[in-house]
Amino acid sequence: MSRGTLGGTAEREISWRALILYLILLAAGIGLQSSVAVHLTFLGAQPDFLLTLALCVALLTEALIGAGAGFISGLVTAAIAGPTLGTFLITRIVAAWAVGALRRRFVRVGVGVTLLGVGAGSVLSGVLYGFSNPRIGLAHWLSLTFVGALLNLLIALPVAVLARWKTVRL
Repeated sequence: MSRGTLGGTAEREISWRALILYLILLAAGIGLQSSVAVHLTFLGAQPDFLLTLALCVALLTEALIGAGAGFISGLVTAAIAGPTLGTFLITRIVAAWAVGALRRRFVRVGVGVTLLGVGAGSVLSGVLYGFSNPRIGLAHWLSLTFVGALLNLLIALPVAVLARWKTVRL
């Protein structure tokens, strides 16, 4: 572990600058999720800024760090949304970990990999949420999962560009 880093595997280290940038993006995501996302509703679904941030962190780092970002995303989303704390925690942790594990299959994270990772992670999170919360109707669940994933794809590239900005040493 070199000076000015937070540790990590031999292949990647997270800098203090990356952590500070993540906290800034997290604060912005909380603000956007709690105030703006409601106005961007389409077919009953809305973009999930916090899930998208967690998935982008997973793509830019590794599975374990992605799971940590998923945990934080689930915790904050549950605080905003209400009583489904366990559901949001588990679905976000698993989705971000899976995307971080998927990232190992690719040499470089470009536009296609970012879209694939955020899309797959969003759908996985939605599917897990549907299984763990069967009280929502099928049509509503399909809209939340697939339209929500498409909306997350629209915000994925700007989030990934911001998250990548001078944060991870390769």
